[in-house]
Amino acid sequence: MIEMINNLQPHFLWVGIGAPKQEKWIAAHLARVNVPAQVDVGAAYDFHTGHVNRAPVWMQKTGLK
Repeated sequence: MIEMINNLQPHFLWVGIGAPKQEKWIAAHLARVNVPAQVDVGAAYDFHTGHVNRAPVWMQKTGLK
């Protein structure tokens, strides 16, 4: 997978495999992955695809996400 990522030469790598796996994966492969920005996105994919509902807006605005 590292070779495939490096061959594609992306500017951003979005890692969404769940916490804390995504953070551990980025840390373990940081030296080998040649991507300027690596971002752990948590459940963002689930929210955007509609697989998981987000908290109501009033909760989001008060920091109770």
